[in-house]
Amino acid sequence: MGVGNSKLEKALAESADEERFYGMENFGNTCYVNSVVQALYFCKPFRERMLQYAEQRKGTPDDLPGCLAELFLQVGVDKMASTASLQDPSTHS
Repeated sequence: MGVGNSKLEKALAESADEERFYGMENFGNTCYVNSVVQALYFCKPFRERMLQYAEQRKGTPDDLPGCLAELFLQVGVDKMASTASLQDPSTHS
C-alpha cells in the first residue's frame, strides 16, 4: 500500500482535528458500552472534568470514575498517536 491510498486515510488527512472520531475495539457484546463511553467522551465538559479527576488522583483507579478517567486518558494518547502516524508518511507501508 502506498501513502494515503485508502479512502479512510484520505478522509482523515483532509478533516479538521475536531471532526475526527476515535472509538474503542468491540469485544463481542460491548458495543452498547462503547457507544455510551464514546458519547461521554465527546461531551467536552464531562471529558475535561474526568481528565482533571485523573490528574488529581495520580494513582491506580479503584472506582468507576477513576477507571473512566484512565480510559479517557488512554483514548487521548491513542488519538495523538493515530494523528501523528497519519501526518508522518514514513509510518505508512
